Amino acid sequence: MAKILTFNNENVKYPFFKRFKDWYDEQDKFIKATIIITALLIISTPVIVSMYLSLRQNAATTQRQMVMGISMPMGHASKDSKVNEVIAAIDAFKDKVGQYPGTFSIWINFGPTGWENGPRDSFPNETLLKALDERNITPVVFLQPVGPGISRNGGNIDAARKYSNASITAGSFDDFLNTFAQSAKTYGKTVILRYAHEMNGTWFPWSPYYPNGNGKNYFDVGNTPENYVAAWKHVYTLINAKAPNVKLFWSPNRTDSADQIRRYFPGKEFVDYIGF
Repeated sequence: MAKILTFNNENVKYPFFKRFKDWYDEQDKFIKATIIITALLIISTPVIVSMYLSLRQNAATTQRQMVMGISMPMGHASKDSKVNEVIAAIDAFKDKVGQYPGTFSIWINFGPTGWENGPRDSFPNETLLKALDERNITPVVFLQPVGPGISRNGGNIDAARKYSNASITAGSFDDFLNTFAQSAKTYGKTVILRYAHEMNGTWFPWSPYYPNGNGKNYFDVGNTPENYVAAWKHVYTLINAKAPNVKLFWSPNRTDSADQIRRYFPGKEFVDYIGF
């Protein structure tokens, strides 16, 4: 038969819990409150520690991770005739490295450039996208607001103005962007869109005009950091409304000036990814 745990005090036996109750009843309110709080802490501490460790583990699994991506010469990734060659190269990369890359870059311009190995001017090839999806590779589209007439080499200022930030904001390429968005919606998987990258540099036409930089190849069409932001917001809003699976990637060039780069930032509500 089980025995009752007792204390022996002055030769009088009391059950443990009865003795504790008698002692507790004799204490003042402060002591009683201290006892209750201490007991609650003792009881709850294992639960709190367990929750903390669980949260730490969950946080560790959701931390940002580096994604390794690869690319090929623009024409290879863009031309329909080279799709099988591109897929074979991706598989060869996996054989050498041991895993597929996280992303694959594809260049797309607003209009045809006429270069034999230049970017395409339409949504990526369906066969290539299917192959990327089967290999769990996310396509990264370098969408560049350039096309016929923009260059000093064979172009003219009137044609170039169509590609200016202000013109894009006003809707000069809405048909192109809507077609792109509809194709992305049909595709259905995530597409990372690196629109008008390295905008704070001095070499691309969508940047402000630099006579000794982009001015050697392009016309001055009045681009500024402010109208770049307006163009970005226009592109983001138009595409996101139709194809929310497209994630816009804001990608400035490296700079030592935070103030300089901040002028080009459209706001976190218009950006899905940030990187270089």
